Formats: sequence, structure tokens, C-alpha cells
Amino acid sequence: AIRNVASYRLAQKINLYIEGYGGVTGEVAWGGNWFFLTENHGLHWSLKNIDSLINYSWKIRKELGDKGITGNVKQED
Repeated sequence: AIRNVASYRLAQKINLYIEGYGGVTGEVAWGGNWFFLTENHGLHWSLKNIDSLINYSWKIRKELGDKGITGNVKQED
């Protein structure tokens, strides 16, 4: 048997402007680690595009931090 952590969404409809990429909307979710989930990024998912995807991810992470948007830790029973 496998027991996983409870997952949940902390925040939704977070609008960010990412310099060089434009606007993006996403949500902060927990599923064993914190995630910013988005669908409207407009980037092509490909190993050939890995540098751009990593750069974009770091810019999102910085923008979230600059805005004080972070995950919080739920205490498990």
C-alpha cells in the first residue's frame, strides 16, 4: 500500500506579468511540494526548448516571491 500526502489548492487565478513572456494566470497547489500550475504560457514543451522553459520557470518563481505569493505548510496530524 502507498500512502500519499493530501493535496490541495492554496490559491487560484493568480495573474502575473513575466518580463519577456507576457501575462500568465495560474494557481498555487500542494502535492508533496509546492507548484505554480498554469496552462496559458504559450511555450512549446520540447527538450529543444528546455533553456527557455527553465528561464521562464525561474522568472515565474521570482515574480511570485517578489509579490509575496508562497506556499504555506499545513501541519499533518
